Amino acid sequence: MSFKFVAFLMAFVLPVLGLADSYYVEKFGSVSTSQEDADSVRELIASSLSSMGESVSPTAKDSAIVVGGKVVKLGASYVITVSKRKGGKVVFGTQMKAARAEELDVVANRLARALVDEQQVAVAQRVDDVTESEASKGTTRTATVNRWSVGFGPYSLRSMGLDETAFGLYLGYNWEVKPQVALNLSYESASGEKESKTSHMGIFALGANYFFNTSDISPFVGAKFGYGSAQNWSLNTFELASSSGFGGGLSAGAHFFRTSRVNLELALSWQFLFTDLKGQRPSTTGIRIGLLF
Repeated sequence: MSFKFVAFLMAFVLPVLGLADSYYVEKFGSVSTSQEDADSVRELIASSLSSMGESVSPTAKDSAIVVGGKVVKLGASYVITVSKRKGGKVVFGTQMKAARAEELDVVANRLARALVDEQQVAVAQRVDDVTESEASKGTTRTATVNRWSVGFGPYSLRSMGLDETAFGLYLGYNWEVKPQVALNLSYESASGEKESKTSHMGIFALGANYFFNTSDISPFVGAKFGYGSAQNWSLNTFELASSSGFGGGLSAGAHFFRTSRVNLELALSWQFLFTDLKGQRPSTTGIRIGLLF
C-alpha cells in the first residue's frame, strides 16, 4: 500500500467516517422557563446519546448531525421539542412531555433514543421509562350521573288469560353517560290475580334511554333487551304453565325536575317475550310513575 493512498485515507475518508455518527447538541431555547432548565435538558440529551454509544462533539463543525430543541414550561410540566438536522436540513423531529422536573432524565433518554432511531417517542417507549403522563394518558373520562330508580303503576297482562288490571313494579339502576343518553339495568314485572288464577311476567334487561332535550322536563324514548319469564298458576287445579326466554321492551315518557339530583318519571311501558305461553306471546303494557335518586 503506497504512502499516498494511506495519506488519502487519513486526510479524507477517515474524517468523513468520523462525522457520520457524530452528534452536536446545540443550545436549547426556553419558553416560560429559565435558560438553566433548557441547558440542563440539553446536557441530559447529550449524556443519553453518549451512553447509547453515539459520538457527541463539542462543536458543530466536527459533526454531521446537529440536534436542536426547545423547552416549554406549562405549570409544573415541561414540553420538550427536539429536531435532527443533517447538512442543514431537518430530517426528523419529535416532542415529549415531562409531568414534573424529576422526569426530565427519563424524557431526555427517550428523546435521545427517538433521535437515533428516527422514531416517535411512543415507539421508543420501554417498560422501564414510562412517564407519569403516559401512565395516566387516556384514563380520564367524563363522570356519569348514576341513579337508582323505583316505579310502579297499573299494568295489563296480554295473552295470559287475565283481563284484570295487574300491579306493575320497576326497579333499576341508571348511568347517564351523556346529557341526552342514559344506560340502565332493570327488572320490570307485572302480577295479577282473578278468582283462583294468578299470572306473572317479568324481564331482567339492559337498556338505554334517549332524551330529546336537556331541560328540566325532558321527554324520552327507551328500548331494552334481556331475559324473562311468564307464568300462569291455578289455585284450584295447581296447574302451572310457564315460559322463559329472551325478550325486550320499549318505553316513552318524560323525566321531571331533571336538573335536580332527584327526578320524577312518568312513562308508558311495553315489554314482551319471544317465547310462547300456551301458544301465545305474553306481553305487558303499563303506565308507571317513579323516582330516580
